[in-house]
Amino acid sequence: MYDTLIINESLDTLIIDKSLMSTLMSALKKALLTQYTDKPTQSALGWIVTRKHAERQIQLLKEVEQDDKAKIITGEIADCDVEDKYIAPTFVVNAASSTRLVKEEIFGPILPVVTVPNRKEAIRFMREMPGTPLCLYVFTSSNAVFTEISSQIPSGSAMHNDCLLCAASSTIPFGGLGTSGQGSYNGSYSFDCFRHTMPVIYPVPSFPVPT
Repeated sequence: MYDTLIINESLDTLIIDKSLMSTLMSALKKALLTQYTDKPTQSALGWIVTRKHAERQIQLLKEVEQDDKAKIITGEIADCDVEDKYIAPTFVVNAASSTRLVKEEIFGPILPVVTVPNRKEAIRFMREMPGTPLCLYVFTSSNAVFTEISSQIPSGSAMHNDCLLCAASSTIPFGGLGTSGQGSYNGSYSFDCFRHTMPVIYPVPSFPVPT
């Protein structure tokens, strides 16, 4: 797993070998600077639709700030503005599994990052997470590693080295499994999902005979 990232459902949680953390954080900070510029509050990103949802994001961060083992990298409550419905892009490393940030979908610019010592522990961690991922995103240069991970973690779909094609393509079904939803959509799969085929069955003894 030394070249592997695993992201669980809607980019809610990123799981990575701890030996890659320094490289990852450097790359993420660079990406933030590119997307948000050096004046993030003037960017079009990071704004929440309603004050209620912005307050929820703040509550998620407040709970994490009370966790001695968790570490907030970039972004903090002081950088957010509830009145303006702005939430700063935030990375939270190793938040406790009991926190809402880990147990709930986030729907905001906060990304929990979990470090693990090896691939086996990554798989164990994900299998113990609540719910079933809508999609599993596995970033690795090894096809064998991708197969190993995707075959052991139930999910609505799994992607190798990408986060968008599963929803963008009209030729493959996209949908959840269990807690992440039912049915699939995209192209003809949307039609199949929302239609109902009514079977009509005749028992053999009473099968109508043409006259």
